[in-house]
Amino acid sequence: APTSPLHIRNGKSSSVPNLLVDDSTGYNAILEVTSLSNSADAFIIIGSQTNRDTSLRFNENGSVSFQIKNDTSADSLAIKNASGTDLMTVLQNGNVGIGTTTTYQNSVAIPH
Repeated sequence: APTSPLHIRNGKSSSVPNLLVDDSTGYNAILEVTSLSNSADAFIIIGSQTNRDTSLRFNENGSVSFQIKNDTSADSLAIKNASGTDLMTVLQNGNVGIGTTTTYQNSVAIPH
């Protein structure tokens, strides 16, 4: 049963999107989330089941160019390039690594 004013449910086990914003008229395809209340924030929530990763992917011509990934097994948030290599990683404890697989406490690791 629907739990929201707009509830989209896909029972198929495929890569077909549940919601597709597609524009072929030459204008930008825009998905906007706006709170019209002075007392409410606006959120985009990407959720998953326990021990499943979540990602925000940026595609160009159908291929991933960058992604922001929440890796639950590593308790980290990573910015990755097209090949999936970590460009920057932030751990739950605040440690950060840039251009390295090592993260450093209370500092930023930037390899030469």
